[in-house]
Amino acid sequence: MKIAILLYEGFSAMDVAAMQEPLRLAALQQQQTDFFPKLVSRETPLIDRSGRVVHADSTPEDLSEFDLLLLPGCSTQALQEQLKQTEWITWLKSANPQAILASADAEASLWSAAGRKPLDWFEGDPVSPTLYTAQHDDVLSMTLRIIQRLYPQQTLGEVQELFKQPAQVDRTAQMERKTAETSIVGKINLDGSGRHHLTSGIPFLDHMLQQIAVHGMVDLAIQADGDLAVDIHHTMEDIGIVLGKLILQALGDRKGIRRCASARVPMDESLAEVTLDFSGRAYCIFECTWHQAEVGGIPVSLFRHFFESLSVQAACNLHIHVPYGLDDHHQIEAIFKAFARALDAAAQRDPRRLQQIPSSKGVL
Repeated sequence: MKIAILLYEGFSAMDVAAMQEPLRLAALQQQQTDFFPKLVSRETPLIDRSGRVVHADSTPEDLSEFDLLLLPGCSTQALQEQLKQTEWITWLKSANPQAILASADAEASLWSAAGRKPLDWFEGDPVSPTLYTAQHDDVLSMTLRIIQRLYPQQTLGEVQELFKQPAQVDRTAQMERKTAETSIVGKINLDGSGRHHLTSGIPFLDHMLQQIAVHGMVDLAIQADGDLAVDIHHTMEDIGIVLGKLILQALGDRKGIRRCASARVPMDESLAEVTLDFSGRAYCIFECTWHQAEVGGIPVSLFRHFFESLSVQAACNLHIHVPYGLDDHHQIEAIFKAFARALDAAAQRDPRRLQQIPSSKGVL
């Protein structure tokens, strides 16, 4: 089994480490040095996402010798530039592996550009080429799934013990909530890529929820049928409730998460600051000076109510502050973007405490 980790300008060194080290340890456990993953590129050295110079192990003319390919993540800009490199795509087309691991859906587009169809993770026929995709720090858990396919269970257990990480972590949630006023179906994946399907019946709210998905790197689906003919209050409130419940459910026992995070996002003349703590305690501070009665047809008072409802159901401290701004549309959009980025950061797993509850009390 020959394994290659493909390097290209702007790649994520963290993804490479999460791919390389577990596979190296597994090969050592089984004394199969031929299984050691090689860092491969068309040219060397390269610059990673942080600006560090990295040297590849080899620069083969083609990739036909490799049975398993791994594609680490990179920035959106770097990925777009890579897709323009026709010689690199041609080089990638020379591969005929049994399986591919891409760190995210975006990197899967490289494999798609090489003429192969990307598929989501599944336990398929090991003989057929399969594309495995992971998100963020789930690169490690997905790499462990590769080890699960290649080695005896004992080896997987030994590597898991070293990393204190389950082989697969599912941080998704879905629910349906019906009242006499609204009917809402929601689904979230905290380790998503920004995909979204949003039909609240309130266009501006859909636009704001889109910011949570795209800037929070979560997959989010919300379908709501509310009594909009009466007022949009019930629908706004209940979507906040559902979103909070989804986040809490998807976080699970919250082992290993960073728990606290802050984000500051400007939008033209406005600035929004959001600080979030998944403490298990609900509290919301919302400070913003409005200049008009409505934004996008929504009374501005409902935005505070939306986030208050969310914080109660997500059992989190949520502090929102807009120190300055003139355009209310800009202010509220900056708030949603800052919330999304704080959510993404706070929900991330800290590799130093993967099996620890992030609390001195030992419980959240």
